Amino acid sequence: MTSSNNAAQAVTEALERGDDRQGARAFFDVEVHLPANIDKAFLSAALLYAIENKVEFAVFHEPGKIVIACDPADTEFMPSRWSDKRWHIGGEEFGCHSHPDDE
Repeated sequence: MTSSNNAAQAVTEALERGDDRQGARAFFDVEVHLPANIDKAFLSAALLYAIENKVEFAVFHEPGKIVIACDPADTEFMPSRWSDKRWHIGGEEFGCHSHPDDE
């Protein structure tokens, strides 16, 4: 069974047990909260970068923010806000792409 099948099965089993921690979010241990007004080109680049690196993640919308959930080992492929107050792809020690903060 592939990793993505394992993820889907784990979420399905959690929902069947009533262990709903907001559905699919129950499978992931890390969440990145981006402002809802984040530049869409940057968001697209970040999501494509994660896909190209075979990261399993989920995207959720909450009032005023976009949430990307993933596993801790994959944070180097996720957006993060660095000490320069700008959003970048990857942690400050991994960074490879950047975009000015939209706020």
